[in-house]
Amino acid sequence: SSQRVSFHAFNRTGTYIVRLQVKDSNGIMDSDETTAIISNMSKVPELIIENITGPIGIHSIVSNKGCIDAKNVDWQLIVHGGLFNQIEGYDCGSISCIKQKCCYEIVSYELSGVGFVDVTVYVRANNMNQISRRCFGFLIGQYFLPIIN
Repeated sequence: SSQRVSFHAFNRTGTYIVRLQVKDSNGIMDSDETTAIISNMSKVPELIIENITGPIGIHSIVSNKGCIDAKNVDWQLIVHGGLFNQIEGYDCGSISCIKQKCCYEIVSYELSGVGFVDVTVYVRANNMNQISRRCFGFLIGQYFLPIIN
């Protein structure tokens, strides 16, 4: 590569010869090589919780940026706050599969109230740690307006 910062990702186990050649601003070149042994190619989904949005209900997109499907995906949505802290809401669900490079929209119409709220979405799938995303917003009935996402 002719880029200043270069990388390569191996997609199979094996033994590879890696060569690096560099050239400085004065045109002086040098090179070296080494052997890379790639022995473990554990593949896991790479889920990302996109922005938490409204306007009717609370919505969030879960994207799988990984190279394998995410299976048995569980999600939870927790809401706290409101006028006089009267809102303590919870919703959850399961998604059998989010294919690689695809997404799924989580939608909750179960929560309502009035006031500023703290919303957290949690997602967990087989073979991956739990991830979360937090958002602050304003809830009026079932209408949600995110303020800090």
